[in-house]
Amino acid sequence: MNTAKHAAEFNAIAAQLADAASPPISASNDPTLSPLEHIDPRLHKLMLAPLSARIRHVLTDVMIMHPHMVGVCNEVEWLIREPNRQRARGLIIIADWGNGKSAYAAHVQARYPCNGALGDPKQIRTVMLSMSGARKTKDVLNRILEGTGAPISRRNSTSDQQFLVIETLRRMNCRLLVLDECQDVAEIAEREQQRVLESLKYTMNTLRMPILALGTEPARKAFKVDPHLQARFDFIELPRWEVGEDFKAFLDAFELCLPLKYPSNLSDPKMQEALIKISGGILDKILTRIRLVAVNAMVDGTERVTVDVVLGGCARPLVDILGPR
Repeated sequence: MNTAKHAAEFNAIAAQLADAASPPISASNDPTLSPLEHIDPRLHKLMLAPLSARIRHVLTDVMIMHPHMVGVCNEVEWLIREPNRQRARGLIIIADWGNGKSAYAAHVQARYPCNGALGDPKQIRTVMLSMSGARKTKDVLNRILEGTGAPISRRNSTSDQQFLVIETLRRMNCRLLVLDECQDVAEIAEREQQRVLESLKYTMNTLRMPILALGTEPARKAFKVDPHLQARFDFIELPRWEVGEDFKAFLDAFELCLPLKYPSNLSDPKMQEALIKISGGILDKILTRIRLVAVNAMVDGTERVTVDVVLGGCARPLVDILGPR
C-alpha cells in the first residue's frame, strides 16, 4: 500500500489536533535543574512537582506517532473520511502481541468517540469492540451494541440483534467499526466462524461502512476464510523494531515524554542495540524496560536511563519503589 500517498492531508489533520493551546513553561528559574531541551517544554513545570507526580507521568501510556504508525493513520483516516463506497473496504493491521495494536485501536476511538447528538452528519463516530472470546455471532453483535451504549436484550434472536445493530450504527452515523483481537476469530468452530464473517460482511454492505481489524498473524488466516471479505481488506504489518532510523525517531520522540533531569540519549546506537537485545523488538517490552529504569533513576538520583542498567537488570521492581497497589 502506498502509505505516503496522502501524507500532506494527514499532516494537516494532525496539525489541527495538536495541543497548540498549551504554551511552553520554563523551569529555568530553578537552579537545581539542568537545561531541559531533552524533554517536551510542556513537562518543564512537572520537573518542579513532587517525585510521585513524575513517576505517575512515566507510568502513564502515551501515543507516539512513530514512522510505522503514521502510515497506518494515513490509511485509517481515508477509510473514515472518504465518501461511502458501494463496496465498503477494510484494513487489517497485523502485529505481534505487545506491538501497539490495541493502543492504536483505543487511540482511534478516542479521536472519534461515540457521543454527541445522534444523526449529526458533522460528528464522526467509531465503535470499537474486542473479538477476544467471542465464539458466536450473537456475542459479536451484542458487543457492537455494548460499544454504542445501546440496550442489550439476551432474549432477542440473532436476526433481531443484527437488525438492531444496523439501525443503531446508522442512526449514530458510525463511520468505522474497529475490531480488536481478531486472531480469536480463527479459534471459532468453522460453521460459526462463517456466520460471524457473514454478519460482518452484511454490516459492511448494508451501511457501506469500512472495518478496521487488528490482530496477530492468525487474523490474516481468519479473514481469508471468506473470499469476498479477503478481496475487500488490505493488510498492513507492524514489524518488530530493529536498530535503525525508524527506531531512532521513535526513541527520540519517547524521550521527550520522560521527565528526567538529564538526557538519556535513548536513540544512541548502543542504547538501541541494548533495548532490542532485552526485548526482541517488542514495543511493550521496550517501553516497560525504559519506564522501569527511568523510575529507578528518579529514585536514586541518577536521573537518566543508561545502557548498563538497561542490560544489567539492576533496576529494582516497581513494587519495591511504589509499594503494593
